[in-house]
Amino acid sequence: MTISVLQGQRHEVDMTSQSISVLVQNRHTVLIEGDATKPELRPYLNIGAYIINTKEELLDRGDLIVKTSCPDLAEIDNLSGKDKILFTEISLKKNETLIRKIIDQKISLFDYSQIKGLTKRFGPRTSRVEFSNFILPFLLELADKGLKALVEDEVLRNALMIMHGKVFNNELASLFHLPCHEF
Repeated sequence: MTISVLQGQRHEVDMTSQSISVLVQNRHTVLIEGDATKPELRPYLNIGAYIINTKEELLDRGDLIVKTSCPDLAEIDNLSGKDKILFTEISLKKNETLIRKIIDQKISLFDYSQIKGLTKRFGPRTSRVEFSNFILPFLLELADKGLKALVEDEVLRNALMIMHGKVFNNELASLFHLPCHEF
């Protein structure tokens, strides 16, 4: 699977090179947003990831898109093609237009903030290492099995918000008056 890792709010890669290395060692192609000439991205190149300077290309080529901050409408517009999986954090109440666009484009959305234990364990001062290590097993499962990972992993099912245009989260469904499906 091709995994695209977008930069976070501080315009840096929010996943460590060690975590990216695990994904690469498991035969996944990892594309990272950034400028390959910047020295801070060299460790990612050294472990086999690719640095891509254009966000549009990252979004187009990636099957699994990882972004630690909420995506914007332009990013969602660039997620063309079917079977895209977006692994991010999203504030439901502030993003109705974004949510509706994700539903319309049949993008599968996982909100990592819904993963049990994340909110208790991490706060605004969470280190990149802690966060990266916490989400890595879930990314590996999605990358290895795709949406079939939901069959075996209750934690991932709880983080599932939208799949193929259908809502699977009660809060999201009630907020936008949409039917909620059960997995």
